Amino acid sequence: MEGGDIDDVIETGAGGLQHVLEVVEGELYLVGEVWRWRAVLTAAHLAGPLARQILIPALPAFYARYPDIQLDLGVSDRVVDMIGESVDCVIRGGEPRDLSLVARHLVDLPLGIYAAPAYLERVGRPDHPRALSVSPHQVVGFRWRDYDMTSAYTLHRGSETVSVRGRYVISVDDGSAGLAAGLAGLGVLWLPDYMANEHVQRGTLVRLFEA
Repeated sequence: MEGGDIDDVIETGAGGLQHVLEVVEGELYLVGEVWRWRAVLTAAHLAGPLARQILIPALPAFYARYPDIQLDLGVSDRVVDMIGESVDCVIRGGEPRDLSLVARHLVDLPLGIYAAPAYLERVGRPDHPRALSVSPHQVVGFRWRDYDMTSAYTLHRGSETVSVRGRYVISVDDGSAGLAAGLAGLGVLWLPDYMANEHVQRGTLVRLFEA
């Protein structure tokens, strides 16, 4: 989260969803102790997949302990202006950009490069991430609402770092929409494992590379 009083940042890396849920539940208790006397947590903000799969499942236990706190939850992938929009805390991925805010690492989340079986049948499976930069491959682009260009896919293996932007036929500014585009075979996508695991088990996504 990032904010005036309590801030944590979710970054990429290794860690399981159950561990993430436990960490988030612990952080919620910490937030509750800080805000319990105010009775209202004015506003919090995080991405939709994090809200649906991580934060909201942890809320029943939180409210059993802090029933008087009201949570105004903003859910989107945009980077909010915390001061201008009166947001008390956020959960964000990656490195903190605004060094004037108090920020603390929360947990690492593993990422991977995934594609639908239909996409792989159509264009073939890439043998190296660099292959995603050239035809016939294409990616599902992700465009942060505050920036003009899509994000590059950056992968690390030992001392090797590969950054791939790739050609896209569709770019989105929402993680769930990006997942839907990938499932539809519209391109390769960069995805947190907690979003992909269920689809890998069903056979509707194939993991290509680790990020």
